[in-house]
Amino acid sequence: MKKIVSLLLACIVVGSAMAQDNPGRVSRKENKKAAKKERINSLLRQEEEGEMIFNKHSIFGVKLATDGYGISYETGRFKTPRKVFLLQFELSEKKHPNSV
Repeated sequence: MKKIVSLLLACIVVGSAMAQDNPGRVSRKENKKAAKKERINSLLRQEEEGEMIFNKHSIFGVKLATDGYGISYETGRFKTPRKVFLLQFELSEKKHPNSV
């Protein structure tokens, strides 16, 4: 009987000690992951609302066709969500149909 009471008392003491554990403590890695997720969600929310999420862009392209080839470059700066300053350069060569 003493063993059962001792075992029961030990279980109660260990159980109450485990209840004091703080499972709400978050590691640094989990904080970083949550911050990254929040940043991505805010960018998506801004994009849906029409706000600018970047100020400039650049595009480079190569064209290949049966009668010629070309390269192009475009750069743009956003002044407002509806106004953009664009520069576009294109260099291409086309063969004349009679020179083939």
